[in-house]
Amino acid sequence: MAAISLPRFLLPNSGQYQTALVDSSLIYQSGIYISENYGISWNIKLNNIRYFKSIATSASGQYQTANDSSYIWTSNDYGNNWTKITDTNTSDYTGCTCLSISASGQYQVGCSLSNTYILYSTDYGNTWSYTDVSSTDYFASVSISSYGQFISACTGAGDIWTCINSVSNGVVSVGNYSSTYTPLYIVTGK
Repeated sequence: MAAISLPRFLLPNSGQYQTALVDSSLIYQSGIYISENYGISWNIKLNNIRYFKSIATSASGQYQTANDSSYIWTSNDYGNNWTKITDTNTSDYTGCTCLSISASGQYQVGCSLSNTYILYSTDYGNTWSYTDVSSTDYFASVSISSYGQFISACTGAGDIWTCINSVSNGVVSVGNYSSTYTPLYIVTGK
């Protein structure tokens, strides 16, 4: 029996524009599906692409970024049209396991379980660069604040890396990462 990968959904603030990643499904064609009517109906927009790893959206849903096993894909029109980013910095950045986007969509970050650096974009995902954070472990997740000033990333070993970017006249400049080991505690209620 073939494996089924359940769809992953994105719901921006209002919920009007929704995006779903469908991969290797026996029922639906693999690809990116969008809904512009609160999930009532769905249309495929990027089909026959498999092995999607992650997707993120701006607060309004206008800017979306997804990645498959080989490329990063961006949309600036609520997921209706998608552009494959062939930037040389992303050509070997396959397998991105986590993407995060600021509220406006301008600032974006990504990480991978196969790399020890953070990928970032300051132009709505059109071009990407790496930042060397000097980690000895791979990153499992990354998140960016709504204005793009704060970035946190976690390695598989539990190290949490933080970056506070400087902001001048609304422009965010990428800062330096620092690491702290934060043990995880399980809190139980009474």
